[in-house]
Amino acid sequence: MIARAKSIAHGGVSLGYITRQGKAQVVKLNHLPEDASPQAIYGYMKLHQKLREEEFQRRPLKNNMIRMEISPSREESEGWTLEDWKQLAEDFVQAFDRVRLPGEEGRYRSPCRLANSQYIITLHTDSKSGTPHLHLDCNRVDMDNCLNSDHLIGIRAKTAAEEVNRLRNWKRTKERFEENKARIKKDCLTVLSGMSAFSWEKYTAALEAKGYKVKLKMDASVAVRGYTIQSGNSVYKSSVIGRDLTPSRIQETWKKMRPENRYGQMTPAERVAFALSEEGKNYLFPWGFTIDGKRYEKMVPGRVARVFAEESRVTEQSYSQEESSHIFRTAFLLYAGYVDAATTFAQNCGGGGSAPDQNWGRDKNEDDILWARRCFRKAREMVSTMVIRRGMRR
Repeated sequence: MIARAKSIAHGGVSLGYITRQGKAQVVKLNHLPEDASPQAIYGYMKLHQKLREEEFQRRPLKNNMIRMEISPSREESEGWTLEDWKQLAEDFVQAFDRVRLPGEEGRYRSPCRLANSQYIITLHTDSKSGTPHLHLDCNRVDMDNCLNSDHLIGIRAKTAAEEVNRLRNWKRTKERFEENKARIKKDCLTVLSGMSAFSWEKYTAALEAKGYKVKLKMDASVAVRGYTIQSGNSVYKSSVIGRDLTPSRIQETWKKMRPENRYGQMTPAERVAFALSEEGKNYLFPWGFTIDGKRYEKMVPGRVARVFAEESRVTEQSYSQEESSHIFRTAFLLYAGYVDAATTFAQNCGGGGSAPDQNWGRDKNEDDILWARRCFRKAREMVSTMVIRRGMRR
């Protein structure tokens, strides 16, 4: 659970928002009549403040209301009734009134006494995130005409939320914050890795499709200088999620995630695994062999690497390990267009099969996969000594 609090000057507007007809349920009214309208509730609070001003001859309060939001996670509040929400509200109010920050331990009373103040608590269930949460609007003047201090009130709300989490054995705010941050960063990186070209429009649209709310901050030249991602009722700055996702670094992060840029930093085993993966099937990778001191290379799409892997497994069932390797290299040379080199290599390896004729080549309408399979079939013919599974040659 998390909680936020601040003092505000627009108390009437706030009351109107948290009591929107059809959008909110009243959970509790404290020191206020049960059947009062939002306008009447604000009237009662203003009247109480006026009496205090007259009694103590003080200037009118500028920020005359305390506004709070209390947000348990969706998992923590799943299946709750209105009575469960009321109990949470009361637990939070009691925890808030018990808060003592450093230097306040010796005071006889809390800087805030919400339980002795006029307040209204409502439940909102219509947020875009779908996570229910409570709103609490409280009078700055308590029933004894003492002022509820707004000094460090945001820290007090967080401290009270931590106390409620502890009492209910819920995850602490910091722990949940780190979990959410890690989840959001993972989703951001997933979105980036799937982008063929970076753009803020595609980036924000993909994140919003995952249920987040993204807000970009522009400068005078309409360049993005910052952004926030809202998950549930919590908002995270890009700098908090990860420095590599800030506007000044995000495009460089995207470039590093491109397969063609990552490929050069992979080990040979990682390169093979990546080429065979779903992510790498459509990307071109440098592939080749050095034979008799000469290098033969070609840019090969990952889907072709899959075909070579499949055909190699079939080959290994009937040929020795050495001949399987020869067939693999011969097939690659044919696929890459090195027909003469493939013929010479197969003959030097002891192959006595039929070499490609003058009309050998890729058909006009033949795709990469069909062409790769045909090259493998021809390579088997060129390296013709087959081995029966018991080890006998024929």
